[in-house]
Amino acid sequence: MSIRPTLILSLGLLCSGPLLADSTVYRYVDRDGTVTFTNLPLPGARPFPLAPVKSPRRNGANAGPQVDAGTQQRRDQTRRQILQQELDNERKALAAARNALQRAGDRGTVASLQAAVTEHEKNIAAISTEMVH
Repeated sequence: MSIRPTLILSLGLLCSGPLLADSTVYRYVDRDGTVTFTNLPLPGARPFPLAPVKSPRRNGANAGPQVDAGTQQRRDQTRRQILQQELDNERKALAAARNALQRAGDRGTVASLQAAVTEHEKNIAAISTEMVH
């Protein structure tokens, strides 16, 4: 029996998956000789030993890539400028929606304009909250 590429790929994925750290993997061969690896103990399946996967140790909650203070400050400043621009745009859109709502006379139009005003108010609140963080 030859090893099929899908079998190799499946085995590789099973061995590299961090979710399998505490799981048992079973090897099942059907009557046609097809090999299947599964986490289900099928009738006739046998446990398949996997080598433990070592994950890199992380020190602290923010163990991602580190950047120097100047780079981080520039990123923060750019982020704040983008959020401020979005906030300004939403405030203008809210003012336009409120004006349109005041001029509206048709009930159907009023409902859709009120929904637009509410949506812009929510967007402004969300952007303002994001700017604090």
